[in-house]
Amino acid sequence: MIMALTVVVTTPLLAQQVIVVRAAGPVTTIAAALQRAADGDRIVITAGTWLLDESLLVGHQVSIEGEGWPVLQGTGGHELVRVTADSVQIRGLVFRNVGTSFIDDRAAIRFVEVEGCAVEDNREIPDTLEVLWTFPGGTLVTFSQFNASAPPAGLRNGQI
Repeated sequence: MIMALTVVVTTPLLAQQVIVVRAAGPVTTIAAALQRAADGDRIVITAGTWLLDESLLVGHQVSIEGEGWPVLQGTGGHELVRVTADSVQIRGLVFRNVGTSFIDDRAAIRFVEVEGCAVEDNREIPDTLEVLWTFPGGTLVTFSQFNASAPPAGLRNGQI
């Protein structure tokens, strides 16, 4: 008698989670969405003004998308978003009130030692002397609207 043994090894597929941030939803802050997120997840921020008392830390490879041009508004004392993960995508957001400092180098979005990120189709409303976008090589930065006297003129020490 011949017996055959078949072994099937299954691995769970990584399901992309969509985390929706809304005032009346189960996730009511952007920081809470970022804490829940894992690599590959998509965070959707709904329309409205989202007050940021501190910088948002993006530590996973996620896509952050605005729905209806949500405004990320700082308190004027810090950068708004700090990205420390590769391949992060940020689109459809409005950035406001980074704040001016002659001591700290502040940015609406700061990338720290990352690659392959994309910042596309965002808007900024500078109400300070200058809003800096800092990025490393391999990161695509485009704007759909730049509300200042002139768009960025090019790279200066890794900043535009």
